[in-house]
Amino acid sequence: MTPFHTKTYGAVGLLILAILIGSCDSQITDPETSIHNKAPEQIAKGAPAFEDPLGDGCLREDSKDFEEFKTSEDQPNWPTCKELREQQQIEPTFNALKAFYRATNGGKWKNTAGWNTTTAPTSMEAFRDWYGVTVEGGKLTRILLRDNQLTGTIPPEIGNLTNLEYLFLSFNDLTEIPAEIGNLTNLESLDLGGNELTGPIPPEIGNLTNLKYLELGGDRRLRPLPRLNLIRNKLTSNELRGPIPPEIGNLTNLEYLGLDSNQLTGPIPAEIGNLTNLQRLNLHFNQLTGPIPAEIGNLTNLQRLYLSDNQLRGPIPAEIGNLTNLEQLNLGAIFVGGQFGYRNGNQLTGPIPAEIGNLTNLEELRLTNNDLAGPIPPRDRKPHQP
Repeated sequence: MTPFHTKTYGAVGLLILAILIGSCDSQITDPETSIHNKAPEQIAKGAPAFEDPLGDGCLREDSKDFEEFKTSEDQPNWPTCKELREQQQIEPTFNALKAFYRATNGGKWKNTAGWNTTTAPTSMEAFRDWYGVTVEGGKLTRILLRDNQLTGTIPPEIGNLTNLEYLFLSFNDLTEIPAEIGNLTNLESLDLGGNELTGPIPPEIGNLTNLKYLELGGDRRLRPLPRLNLIRNKLTSNELRGPIPPEIGNLTNLEYLGLDSNQLTGPIPAEIGNLTNLQRLNLHFNQLTGPIPAEIGNLTNLQRLYLSDNQLRGPIPAEIGNLTNLEQLNLGAIFVGGQFGYRNGNQLTGPIPAEIGNLTNLEELRLTNNDLAGPIPPRDRKPHQP
């Protein structure tokens, strides 16, 4: 056989040799990439093409070869990708709930049934036994702990429960809204009313673009009165301070927004006009200043608008006449009753705009304790439907 000489074969020979070596190497399992040497967090980065099952160590349910491969003797008893994702949610979910329990003095809750924060459960379904917790499709979707004697702060770990859709913690004694609340981008309803919240509304709340219901103020049962906690037999309210963040205008799916009975200051942001699905807007019992923005006329689905008992100035914008679905409009003082009497109204000036006559569905109009002039415009009420 003629010996191999690079001088004779040159680059072509080297190329052939490289191909042969590469072919041999491709048949050797790299211990660094083997599924048996991967940490769980490396295994669950997604579901690659089924032809490369070692890429993530789970069986893709959407593969045409799923049933055949699942029963094959060659596959290393992998879970389905859905099972793997659920399994890997257990520890972070447990850690977040444990942090929440400790931060809110769980040992003093009214009802702690099922809240075992010592040992993580073996499945997501086991969290169903925790009082106030709902699991659907292997995901923790709801925490409902209204009036359960929670005290302290909502911990930042709440932001790790990214599958949450409903978070109801009203009528407790919680004191702060963490910025991490903005991580809960699947939330549809957030109710923190009737607590002892202080500090600003975090601008990160503007990340919650799936929200339909946001309550940071009083009890919806007693609108427009301030929150009356019948259990504690006293008037209670949050004390959120600072401005309404303009990021609130990102929540374009909102149907209900309650920020009343706080200590909010500054103007009503023009971005409020982006909330065109809003049906109810409660901003009363704050210290809001400046004019009522003309953009409020964009909220044509609005049925109830409460801006009373602030320090709003200037005229009532003519654009308020666009709100033809409005049933209740309160820009004045509210009679609370008993020792509380009437509140302060606003400082609105100028004539009552004729466009208020367009509000043919209006059932209640309150303009007291302002400096408005002129008559209330007549309205052409819609005929009664039998």
